[in-house]
Amino acid sequence: MFLAEAGGRVLGFAVVLPREYGDAELDGLFVEPDAWRRGIGAALVAEAVRRGRACGSRALHVVANARAVPFYERCGFERVGEGMTRFAPAPLMRLRL
Repeated sequence: MFLAEAGGRVLGFAVVLPREYGDAELDGLFVEPDAWRRGIGAALVAEAVRRGRACGSRALHVVANARAVPFYERCGFERVGEGMTRFAPAPLMRLRL
C-alpha cells in the first residue's frame, strides 16, 4: 500500500498484491473526490506499475468500477472480461508490463 499526500493530507492510496503465475493485482485505488482530475490517480497507477515491474510481474490486473473504465483505459489497461464481485458484475482489466 502506498499513499498520495499533499500538505499532510492523504489524497489517495493504492494497494498492489501479488497474483499467481507472476502477475500483480491493483487491489485498491482511491482518490478523494475533491482531488479528482489532478493527476493523482494516474500517479498512483504509475507507482503500481513501477512496483509490479520491480517484483517481476508481467501484468497488472484490476477489477474496475464500470465508471472507472475510461480512466483505466487512459492509463493503458485493456478490458479482458467480466467478473463477479459481491455487489455486481465488474469489468476485468489488464495492463501488460
